[in-house]
Amino acid sequence: MGRERRDCFLLCCLVPLCLCTSVSTLGADVAERLAFKTDFDGGQSLDASGWQVQADDTQSQWQVRDGYLEVVCHRSPYKGGQIVRRIPLLRQGTLEFDVKFAISGGSNYDHLCLGFRLYGQQTSFKKIRGHTWMGYDPKRKQHWDITNDVPRGQWVHLRAAFDVDRKRMAFYMGDAPDPLFVYDRFDPDLSVEKRQLEFFNYGLCSGTVTHLVDNIELRPGVPWSDGRATKRDRLVLFQGPSADRYQIANCLQSVFAMDRISTYSVLSRGAAIFPRNQFALDRVPGPERLRQAACIVLVDMPVGPGDWFPQRVLEELREAVQEGAVLTVFGGMFALGKGAYQGTPLEDLLPVRIEGKWRVKRFAQPEPIVPVSVDWSTGSGKGEPAVLWYHDVDLKHAAAEVVLHAGGKPLFVTRRYGRGQVNAFLGATMGDFSERGARFQRAPRGDSESNATPFWLWDGWPVWVRRLVQVTASTNEEK
Repeated sequence: MGRERRDCFLLCCLVPLCLCTSVSTLGADVAERLAFKTDFDGGQSLDASGWQVQADDTQSQWQVRDGYLEVVCHRSPYKGGQIVRRIPLLRQGTLEFDVKFAISGGSNYDHLCLGFRLYGQQTSFKKIRGHTWMGYDPKRKQHWDITNDVPRGQWVHLRAAFDVDRKRMAFYMGDAPDPLFVYDRFDPDLSVEKRQLEFFNYGLCSGTVTHLVDNIELRPGVPWSDGRATKRDRLVLFQGPSADRYQIANCLQSVFAMDRISTYSVLSRGAAIFPRNQFALDRVPGPERLRQAACIVLVDMPVGPGDWFPQRVLEELREAVQEGAVLTVFGGMFALGKGAYQGTPLEDLLPVRIEGKWRVKRFAQPEPIVPVSVDWSTGSGKGEPAVLWYHDVDLKHAAAEVVLHAGGKPLFVTRRYGRGQVNAFLGATMGDFSERGARFQRAPRGDSESNATPFWLWDGWPVWVRRLVQVTASTNEEK
């Protein structure tokens, strides 16, 4: 009620609301920022506010009650009724509103008991945290994705941003910098008769469910860049299954403040007997995040199989490097070939060739990591870094530069790409270096013994990580 902010989880059913009502009543300063604002205070009816109710009492009831829009949905399959309002054509904008799902009848809730149509395109949310939604394009009659997990009985604050020309719609929770979902097939009908907003009851709930809506605001503009230069001062870190061993974020705390590190982690899902890996991201970077990245790091990070890793993010990653970011890929069982990089923008970027899924090999014995042309000594004098498992790959570009090697194999390779740089660390944090699997003693190629350590446990590893993600290749700019 009123302007009270209720920051909980996220929306579940309404969207880019391109509303515009007597902006002159808002005052000149507010009018510059808002195209529409309503909080349902004052007791004005929906009809008096410009909404048309298209439902009978057996389908749904829509009314202003106690300072909220109250929506009572009944079971009425595919004919649940709606409210409609004419809206102007706003090609780019951001909507904010609060919604409280299922204040009563929660056990009857269904994914289509509350939804919206914007310019004729409709959607309804079920699964928020999994970055999936159910959208329906009436022109193509495709893209349905039905899942679960809508927060019920609590206030949810939504920011929904849309760009008609980019065919993009992004949904944000509260003040979170990253969206819960980005839809890149937003293709509304912009004909005059479809320039309207509808909230609807699809009628597929199993019984009566009541929702509340409040604090609707619409303003021009979106939270992502319009193409102008953005300051690059952020570390964007993608963490795969063995990322905890690398400790990349901890190693880079002296370079990036914690509030300038954005971390995205892979989750495993599905039954173990499923014949292929099933992954998901815990959250997805928004359209602006990679434009802010000085360094992008992928640690044992898969991007497949399947389409769970957004193609949009892969393309934005390539654009970020082209424009000056440094990309570093750390190896592991789920990186490179096994990470489904083939045929993606990552394959084009990398300085090494990806020729198959099973190119992680084992040295006969742990091999010391040796710099080729740079003094990488940390001066700690506490053992030597070594590697046992590695990606056996070939260099792809003549301009690729080997910085570290082990056992005659390249271990760290770098290349320029546009104004940025791409690095590949080809070691893997795995293997028993001794019977205890932690430290080992071995006789190298001589009579003396040396104290060698798995590279990720070596005291100098944090210093190396800082160099690995920032090393500058000596080659010229290339594309």
